[in-house]
Amino acid sequence: MSRHSSHASIRLVASWLFVGATLLIAHPAFAAGPRADYVEIASWDTGYQAQYTVANDGPGTISAWTVAFDLPANNTISSSWDSALTRSGTHLVFTNATWNGDLPPGAQTSFGFVVAGLTRPTNCRINGGPCDTLPALTERLPPVPRSAPGPGDRVHQRREHGIVACNDPRSRRSGSGTRGRRARRRPRYPRSSFSAT
Repeated sequence: MSRHSSHASIRLVASWLFVGATLLIAHPAFAAGPRADYVEIASWDTGYQAQYTVANDGPGTISAWTVAFDLPANNTISSSWDSALTRSGTHLVFTNATWNGDLPPGAQTSFGFVVAGLTRPTNCRINGGPCDTLPALTERLPPVPRSAPGPGDRVHQRREHGIVACNDPRSRRSGSGTRGRRARRRPRYPRSSFSAT
């Protein structure tokens, strides 16, 4: 093989390696970056509370994040926290607060909101890319009826273990003292047929 042909082969291989590396970096399937997971905390007859967890899957540090999604105009945000909210028609944009924008690789933060309405967010995007969302809590567990919170209120989910305890017959025998347990019968002694003289 001549010297010119070997040099041409080396240049060809180098070109293919360069093109492959460029495609690997630019292709979205290999890009990690930020991720936003949706979870529903609670729901009631007229609305619900939800939150997004924003995580940085690397490789670099995120200095700011923006989560945007759509809601119908008749669904309003009665309160939100740990983010700054702007709305234009049916499009809502949540940007990081001053204290939770910087996320090194592996770090995460969250923000929440209360919706007056029953429609869930659609077309979610984080920093321009798609959100990887978790299924809503109401799809896994039946909603617990409760009254709607007032403006500015947060709703904290309470585990309904008490319902199971009330239906469990073992709970009737729990507790201290004689309450909740079967009373012991006193033994009956026959009356003496002898009388004192």
